Amino acid sequence: MKYKTLILFILCVFLCTGIFVITHSRFQASGQTMDRQIRLRGQTLIKIISLAYEGGRDEKEKNLVFKEIAQMTSNREIDYLLIHDYETGAALIALPSDNPDKNIPDEVRTVSLAGIGPQVQEFTAGDGNAYIEFSNPVFRQGQPDVMIRMGMQLGTGSFFAMKNFTQPFQILFFVITALVLAYYWLVLQLKPILKTHAESDLGYPLGNRNVQDMILQLNGCLERASEKTADATRKTLELTAETKILQYENHQLHSIFNCLDFGILLIDMQDTIFFINDYFLRLLEKDRTALVDSSIFEAWHHQGLVSFVQQQNLMDPYANKGQTEICFDAQRPEQVFLLTAIRLTDPDGTMFGRLFKLVDISREKVSEKSQKDFINHIAHELRTPLTNIKAYNEMMMEGEINDVEMQKEFFNTINDETNRLSSLIKNILNLAETEMGHLVLKKDLVKTQWLFQSCMDSAEAMAQEKNIVLNVHLPDNLPNLSGDKEMLKSALINVLGNAIKYTPESGSVDFMIRETPDSVVFEIADTGYGISADDLPHIFDKFFRSENDQITGQTGSGLGLSITAEIVKIHGGTIDVDSEPGRGSRFTLSIPKGDVGIG
Repeated sequence: MKYKTLILFILCVFLCTGIFVITHSRFQASGQTMDRQIRLRGQTLIKIISLAYEGGRDEKEKNLVFKEIAQMTSNREIDYLLIHDYETGAALIALPSDNPDKNIPDEVRTVSLAGIGPQVQEFTAGDGNAYIEFSNPVFRQGQPDVMIRMGMQLGTGSFFAMKNFTQPFQILFFVITALVLAYYWLVLQLKPILKTHAESDLGYPLGNRNVQDMILQLNGCLERASEKTADATRKTLELTAETKILQYENHQLHSIFNCLDFGILLIDMQDTIFFINDYFLRLLEKDRTALVDSSIFEAWHHQGLVSFVQQQNLMDPYANKGQTEICFDAQRPEQVFLLTAIRLTDPDGTMFGRLFKLVDISREKVSEKSQKDFINHIAHELRTPLTNIKAYNEMMMEGEINDVEMQKEFFNTINDETNRLSSLIKNILNLAETEMGHLVLKKDLVKTQWLFQSCMDSAEAMAQEKNIVLNVHLPDNLPNLSGDKEMLKSALINVLGNAIKYTPESGSVDFMIRETPDSVVFEIADTGYGISADDLPHIFDKFFRSENDQITGQTGSGLGLSITAEIVKIHGGTIDVDSEPGRGSRFTLSIPKGDVGIG
């Protein structure tokens, strides 16, 4: 009987020891898991709070984040949240509002506020509970602006919690059942020995060895079960961390897409919208919730966009791209957009959706139109003098003109048209060099006396032909300046020539030069036809000519003032115009003196 008692006692001791070991292991694993989850959750939350607090974030998004954090604080998911001014240490935001900083040791607070990077501290608060504090500074323009501190209570699970004993008691049930059966089998095996001699050599060693083997086998099973449990817990933590990282990266990717200066729209194979960026939403003046997870045909009623999507559905699925130009007359009637469809495929080449990119090409369209207008205007300007030259030349070659005076007139006309053609080609080449950046500025000392005299020599003949008086206003000492003298001469002759050309006969043109501390100012005023308020903003545009009959009656290419403006610009100067129809015009060219010691 005492053998049975001894065996039962040994079994009970081993069972109790096993239950305690398993329960303690699960309790420790549970505590470690909880602490790791709290640490991972805290690091994720403080990153989100820091991102929300950074400058440039949407105010609505920031308020939503802090509302959610306040809710977590009230639910005790977060024990406290403090946002301090980095320089003064004053608390800008404190959650909860009943002085959450009172139980925190001073050394923890000091270390957090003095940090210049993310920190994690574990400590025991004044209330006796264990906490972990996460701190992270937020920078603005490269300097720390605020310090964010967030505290969470560490795991306080009970050793005697039911979840710690569930698995051990399940194991205990099966073990007891097996031991009961093993016990009766062991009793049957030991019964002959007990009858022979209670203290024989075959007694305790035989029985003791069998019980020990059973207990060792049981411990091995328990250890393997504990290892599998720990492995499952580790994999769960890794999966949770990967999920958080993917969520964070997904948020960052969406933020990048929303910063793009063109529209992005993603649809699946059922034409359902699953992403649209802010650029597209602003253009459509719609809310994201009204579009995402909706069919593109139900969400939008833009005929051009819907037709393009339907066309893409009918096309060869292996066609990678399709493009079309569309306009949004209701939102942006003055703009033109290029809509591009791109196939989305997985690694094995299976198509799972389409990406639509919307780019504003309004400038390109304007540039294209300007280029076409430029070519048409050039062709017209070249055709007119060439036609006249050809016509007069053919008449002279066929001998139709025998009168000497008329022949001279024909030769003069051919010569004038040739000069006009040459001037036009020269202006076009100068304009092309200016726009391509090939126009080289050859700075030298420019004597204003020479510049003035050259302009007067070029303009006097034209002024005498129209009986126009040239009034000159010069200072006692003409200043010098630094620049390209030929370019400046061309610019002034363009303006002076226009003043004479668009002034009626017997009018007057004033040419004045004055000096300021930094510049030499040239003013040319006429008593001509003047410029209307509608035409004034465009007079420096290439090939622009007023539709006023008095202006169109004069020959010109519309390039002179455009070239003049470019010459003044590359000299660092300014050109201003003051004009009214019927009251003449005043052009003011201000050229910086520069280093007048050059040359």
